[in-house]
Amino acid sequence: MKIQQLIYCFISLLFFSCIKDVNTNFDYKNKICVLTHINAMSKQNSLYLANNIALNDSIDNNYLKYIIKDATITISDDQGQSVLITDLQFNGYYTDSSLFKFSEGHSYFISIQTPDGRKARSSMYIPQGTIVKSVDFDTSSLAYNGGSGGNIARDIGLNINFGGSGNYNHAYADVFYSVYFKNTLNFDSTFSSATRFYFNKKATQYLQETTLETTGTIYDYEDNLSDFRVDIDSIVYYIETDDGTYTKFLNSLQKQQAAANDPFAEPALLYSNIKEDGSGIFSGYSVKSKKIKFK
Repeated sequence: MKIQQLIYCFISLLFFSCIKDVNTNFDYKNKICVLTHINAMSKQNSLYLANNIALNDSIDNNYLKYIIKDATITISDDQGQSVLITDLQFNGYYTDSSLFKFSEGHSYFISIQTPDGRKARSSMYIPQGTIVKSVDFDTSSLAYNGGSGGNIARDIGLNINFGGSGNYNHAYADVFYSVYFKNTLNFDSTFSSATRFYFNKKATQYLQETTLETTGTIYDYEDNLSDFRVDIDSIVYYIETDDGTYTKFLNSLQKQQAAANDPFAEPALLYSNIKEDGSGIFSGYSVKSKKIKFK
């Protein structure tokens, strides 16, 4: 998951989840909001900590003031290895694979203590990654095309086949391409880019071998061109696999956001696997990929 997506979830966690523990009494307890989703293949993984907010408070696009700094965080695995995390990066804590490596098929434990004495703990499991068994693609609409004027639109069809393990899988593909064209002023131009396609909108549990497909446009441009073509350079297929913990968190977050906009809706509790003085999520996932090169 990208940093931007994590920060979005982090702000949502602050605004929607932790305020559910607030009441109108003065004995309200300030919980630690925790958010981390570990990628077993990544060299670095970020972890965010923040104080929850009161109902009469507002983030005001300044969530940084809620960040908890100087906390003591220990992560350990089921083989006795552990690492103490104290550094901050991008207003969050991070792990480095050179010091502590996350792996598929292992359980992990976290303990947190803030400078003011609050504590939180949790555990999670990173499942074995789901293997990409086969892929297929239709690039027939990407053949060389020339002419004058009009709209350039190049579509592609993608298929991915993978095994079912009972875990939750999120499948997507990045299509890397190059565009070559000459405009009406006879200036030759070329550029490269990429478009991401999702086979499913969110991680889904698959119990048996499954094939998913998607279609879409990799490049769409309207201009008066005399000559152009769009070439695919490569396609990278991905399968992200988690045990369902993070998926439950996202599903409950969506329900809570929907309920917040409906005064007649019943309160929706956010899924959390953080114990003691904490609320939020500590989870992990594995990634398998397959690359097809055209050049």
